[in-house]
Amino acid sequence: MIPHPPIPIATIHPRSILLLLCLGATYEIITRTILYLTKQKRSADKKVLTASIRELKYLTYQKRRLGPSAFVETSKLERKTLAKEREMEELDGEVSQALTAAERAVRRASIIFYVGVFALWYGVPLLSIDGTGAAGSGVAVEIDGVTKSADRFMGGLIFPLSYMGLGMKVARVGLGDLKQSSLGALVIVWAGQSVVDKVANCVEALLTL
Repeated sequence: MIPHPPIPIATIHPRSILLLLCLGATYEIITRTILYLTKQKRSADKKVLTASIRELKYLTYQKRRLGPSAFVETSKLERKTLAKEREMEELDGEVSQALTAAERAVRRASIIFYVGVFALWYGVPLLSIDGTGAAGSGVAVEIDGVTKSADRFMGGLIFPLSYMGLGMKVARVGLGDLKQSSLGALVIVWAGQSVVDKVANCVEALLTL
């Protein structure tokens, strides 16, 4: 176990956190699978075309070595090669268009998913820091000091995420005075997605070695 100071938790909703982590991970798996299958669309056709083009280029090279006597056969092979290459370009275009459409659909679905999570858990701090515990045991602090201690502790706990982009600001909407010292539903969902994303990237990197 990595040593770390105890986290002074004021409130925590473990069931909701586990549910949201699972939702985020499942959603990430589904979207990545859709995009992967789209990229692999008609991969068998591409393999056949690639092999055919390679064979035609080899035959063309062999005929070209025979000189002018094989001019007619060489020209036929060159035309066949060009036709296959155009077919490959059209196939790549179809796959590219399908991937663009899939990415657009995933973005729209993500917006709907995030809005749904935000609405269902609006204003619910799933994990909040106890400012008194964050300030240290036996330390007398005023209410403002307790709040600031909790805010600083959470900022350090999730650093540098607490200072990144519009997403964190949106995730804190509705949390009121606890927005700096607590985590909302969207942050938990993004954590689940991030874990799956990192694991998937590592697996892809290992498969390409």
